Amino acid sequence: MSMKALIAASIFAAAAGVVAGEAAADGQARHVSWRAAGVSIHTQISMDRNWPPASMNHARVNGTFGLGILHSMVEPVRVEVSKCPANTKYEYKILEATNVVTFDSDLDQLIYRTKSGLCCINAEGDITFDLESEVVGGTGRFKGATGTLTSKLTRDGDSISFNEWNGEFNNMNSVTEGTIVLKAPEAKAQTR
Repeated sequence: MSMKALIAASIFAAAAGVVAGEAAADGQARHVSWRAAGVSIHTQISMDRNWPPASMNHARVNGTFGLGILHSMVEPVRVEVSKCPANTKYEYKILEATNVVTFDSDLDQLIYRTKSGLCCINAEGDITFDLESEVVGGTGRFKGATGTLTSKLTRDGDSISFNEWNGEFNNMNSVTEGTIVLKAPEAKAQTR
């Protein structure tokens, strides 16, 4: 590949917001970001067999590593309003969340755990989440990955309630940014 073609391909990849698996897997820290839009479903499932129940999230993702699907389980606990804005009706501390993003291009998965977070719900039902997460690995190019992520999630607008099982189906939008270190590929043994 000529130098001109290589530069053109690099510019195209950067403009598309995609980091190729090979180029990123060199053990260097990379700034990453993605946007997500999807749904949050309140459940009666408790992640640690104690109350409160978790929410399941399903969203489309678009960013540094391309298009993908996010699945997560988030466990909040309601606390006294103290850290949220004045118009807050409910405040929740995020106890834990497990997140998996599967990317469309190669079906590689990135796994990260939310270690802390805050959720604020105002009188109109609008929600904001601020989350701090740790990358714990994944599959394919994300095997052995490490790093930290911060996410800001919002929900505004309508939700659908299911009174028969005390649940809700809510829209959600988020922006996630952080630093990820992809493990450098292992040298392959040469055979003769």
